[in-house]
Amino acid sequence: MNQDKIQEYCVNSFSRYWKNNRELISGLPISSVVPEDVELPVKLVSVKLPVWAKKYTISGCFLVPSEAAANKWEDVNWWYVMYWYLHCLAERKFESIYGPIHSYSYRLKGWDNRMWKHAWVNRIAMFLRLWVCKNEGKVPEILFPEKLEAEILLTHDLDAVSKTLVIRLKQCTFNVYNAIKLLGDRRLRDAVCKLKSAFQFLLGTGGYWNFDKLGYDTDNSIIKKRIINVYGGGGGAFRSLKKIVVDPGYGLHNEKLVGELNTLCNNGFVIGLHQSYDAWDDSSKMMKEKITLEGYLGVRVLTCRQHWLKFSFLKTWVSQAKSGFVEDTTLGFNDRVGFRNGAALRFSPIDMTGKFIGLESVPMILMDSHLYDYNNLNSLEIDAEIDALISEVELIKGQASIIWHPHTLGSDYGWSDGFQALLERLGCIRKYTEEIEVDHDL
Repeated sequence: MNQDKIQEYCVNSFSRYWKNNRELISGLPISSVVPEDVELPVKLVSVKLPVWAKKYTISGCFLVPSEAAANKWEDVNWWYVMYWYLHCLAERKFESIYGPIHSYSYRLKGWDNRMWKHAWVNRIAMFLRLWVCKNEGKVPEILFPEKLEAEILLTHDLDAVSKTLVIRLKQCTFNVYNAIKLLGDRRLRDAVCKLKSAFQFLLGTGGYWNFDKLGYDTDNSIIKKRIINVYGGGGGAFRSLKKIVVDPGYGLHNEKLVGELNTLCNNGFVIGLHQSYDAWDDSSKMMKEKITLEGYLGVRVLTCRQHWLKFSFLKTWVSQAKSGFVEDTTLGFNDRVGFRNGAALRFSPIDMTGKFIGLESVPMILMDSHLYDYNNLNSLEIDAEIDALISEVELIKGQASIIWHPHTLGSDYGWSDGFQALLERLGCIRKYTEEIEVDHDL
């Protein structure tokens, strides 16, 4: 894509930041040098920003891909950097060579993982606003009076409504694996506790009918929408072994389940589709599951998230759009928190030719298993991780989605305290805003 198209795409994608004086943003004297190729593995370079931009920098700098680096900030092609992050140019190139990573960051070996720690693209957008203000000698409130608010989509992927053998084995395996990691870190007491919890989970009972624990009274300015993503395939034992292992075990023929979902709808929840494991590149499967879900609940289903975050930049969004979806919240990592495309922004993905695919993506920045399965965090560390992510979204007035699975609110998981901490943090966002420290280390 050439410089003009890159700039046009970025200006349009971030239009919420400059509904006024858009021509001043477009007219900034930004370098037009477009790198010849995307370098792999990703290496990031710190670019020092002027003092007047400090509020949105990290230690006074932004991180840019090595192929776009320059000695002076004035010589950086900021439109290309924004496009590189937002469009995931490096991941797209990686996928074209090696195939999709299906949302596991560990497969991107040797990459600079600082690229996922912050919403770099939103920070750059705020910096561009300040640059215009500096040139015009006016404050942002005059040139950009837009009322921006952070927006979170709080979502719940309905993976289970009862404790199946597969769930017992899966979670027990996670706990044993984490016990081994803790032993490696010489945390003997924590390792013993984790190993004990593994066998308790395997042998114990647990209630996964937790719809009443999701909380209806969470209407505030940062929670933009509540979504519950529901499996539309057929459950039960008469399925292939693979489907029994990887797909949810329930079916929509369960009248009690349909009744609970209707209650959620009446309390403001939006129903989305949680596609089956193998549907990530198959629009016909998605369409069949979508029609099934719509038929049982009598509502239009326009939003979705892929089960296990199975995802391909080349195939998944295209298949979703063909199936009639207008919103997807899959873009995130299974094994780490953060900003997969360096952004907290609802945006319209395009293919490699620059053609719009036909739906919007809201990146996913946090999932319950990030805190408990992929990291052995204590309650204080969980609170700090949640606070850091929400603070980032609030600082740059971003848009993002968060996952909390209903079945993990059961007593055998012990994750309900984390969910309550999340709800509390989302509910008191403005109290924390004044305490945000923006000059962190890279």
